[in-house]
Amino acid sequence: MDKDQFATFRKIADVGLVETIREILEQEGVEVILEKERPLLDATYLGGLEIQHKVEIKIKQSNFERANELLEKIASEQLEEVDPNHYLFKFNDNELYDILLKPDEWSPFDFKLAQKILNDRGIKIDNQTIQGMKEDRLYELAKPTSVSYFWIAVTYLIAFAGGFLGIFAGWYLWQFKKTLPNGDRIFAYSDENRKHGQIVFFMALILFPLYLILSLRFEMIGV
Repeated sequence: MDKDQFATFRKIADVGLVETIREILEQEGVEVILEKERPLLDATYLGGLEIQHKVEIKIKQSNFERANELLEKIASEQLEEVDPNHYLFKFNDNELYDILLKPDEWSPFDFKLAQKILNDRGIKIDNQTIQGMKEDRLYELAKPTSVSYFWIAVTYLIAFAGGFLGIFAGWYLWQFKKTLPNGDRIFAYSDENRKHGQIVFFMALILFPLYLILSLRFEMIGV
């Protein structure tokens, strides 16, 4: 696995926060690439409605652990100046604990503040416990997704229909990878799903140009 490849480290909608994180990382020599998420639908199809898309912060996979530690350090320093009206103070213990269970879904500051609030409330959570929770979360995120047989059947139908979408659907099931919080990239779907994806990919790859040639041929002879 090539750890020098760039992968998505964070997806954030707040442009100001994106710039802050980039500045912090680049000051420590971590190269950063920013990319806007591509919209699935153009604004034309949404009646002109503009949707705020997140910005992807990409860094080299080898820098994930260092970047996480750096942001957590900065977050710990910011705890001394936390706004007493911060929304996390209104969270109950279970909600705060959920933040600690899913650190990848929250900012480093929110994570550190949740830990501090719980400790202040008498619920002691030490660094060893935090490390164990992070390992459990990583194990959970590393589990492959399993696609239902219904959707597998749909991809086969698309491939049989000769549509170009079948090539994409097959490749996605077969080769798509997800990035874990530690920077590792692993196949997103189960081995069984990936085998079906491989079959669908090559089936569509053969049938799509074949149907296209036949269609052009029939058009030429006026059928």
